[in-house]
Amino acid sequence: MTSAFANFALALLAWGAAAAAPQAPSPSPQAPAKPPQVLAISPPARAAPDAEAIQEVGRSTPGRRLTSARAIAHYLAARQHELAGRAGPAAEELGLAVVFDEGSAELRAAHAEALVMAGRLVEAEAEAHRSLERSREGRPAAVAHVLLARLASSRGDRPAALVELEAAMAVEVARRRAGERPDPDPWRLAADQELQAGDADRAAARIDDAVARIGTDGLGYRELGRELLERHDAARAEKLLQRAVERDPIDEEGWKLLAEARSVRHRLPEARQALLAALRLDPDDADTQLGLGRLALREEDEPTAREWFGRVLAGPSREGAFRVAVEWLEARRPAEALAVARLAAEEPAARPRLRLAEGLALQALRRWDESAAALAEVTPETGEAWFSARGAL
Repeated sequence: MTSAFANFALALLAWGAAAAAPQAPSPSPQAPAKPPQVLAISPPARAAPDAEAIQEVGRSTPGRRLTSARAIAHYLAARQHELAGRAGPAAEELGLAVVFDEGSAELRAAHAEALVMAGRLVEAEAEAHRSLERSREGRPAAVAHVLLARLASSRGDRPAALVELEAAMAVEVARRRAGERPDPDPWRLAADQELQAGDADRAAARIDDAVARIGTDGLGYRELGRELLERHDAARAEKLLQRAVERDPIDEEGWKLLAEARSVRHRLPEARQALLAALRLDPDDADTQLGLGRLALREEDEPTAREWFGRVLAGPSREGAFRVAVEWLEARRPAEALAVARLAAEEPAARPRLRLAEGLALQALRRWDESAAALAEVTPETGEAWFSARGAL
């Protein structure tokens, strides 16, 4: 619903600017239509809509379409409900906005999205179709097609979902030709459909198609690469993530994921280069510094690992010491983990996790009594750390 809301707001601003500007005399012999009065927006009353207010939306001047002030009021009320997380009232307000502007494809698309958020899927599908009856062009049409695709997918009807996504793609291509900024979501959703069907190559081809037709950025490649990494397909993931950073070299997350894919494939020097590229974008990022230290340990380069871990310890992260201790534990170096946990400058918020790391390190060193004492200091109110400590006892 948010995307349709934002676009409708822009339309309202454009209408307001046009209404305020002087109008040229109409060449028609008929008297020009009287501009509608802009009403002050206040909390809308729940009185039944009158015929004159509904007919107001049908009156327009050449070159622009006027919107009912009451539709605007209900739209803004819906927006407030949406921002507060109240899906049901937002859908009701948008339904009232549609009553006062039945011809607005954008309002109907927004109403359909709101109905989905409220769990009223049958009504949402009908409203999306009504939006398309008003207009099959522009952003509202793309929103409606994508919504119908999601609903078809939720029913397990993959062919119908792809038909709707193809229609949304055509709309987005037309928008690009018209000078608008296209949305690559239909291609990304189609790629997800292909991936769910087990065809990773066709999923990648969908993103290639988006690049060719609308010049999308590398986000589609990145997210598909992430999904393939989670599916343990590091080889395909690496190829897609490489394309992602080639198209968007300042995508820090893309570089990190590329490093992960290369690391899984035991291509450690190439993984290090990807992490260094990410670090150039954010030199103080603790995740990247930890990753570089981890790679150094895998390459048995302890001095370099200590250097990177030292940067994390010197940084502002409250969890830095705990995370470095965990890296030493995972490298089966409990003595190093114990030293970090005990020597770290403790803040109250960090103390429970440091005691947990200390207890685990002492366990690995077979110093059972000391381990139990450290783990016992992790109290129940610390949440996840407490459960981990109890599991270790």
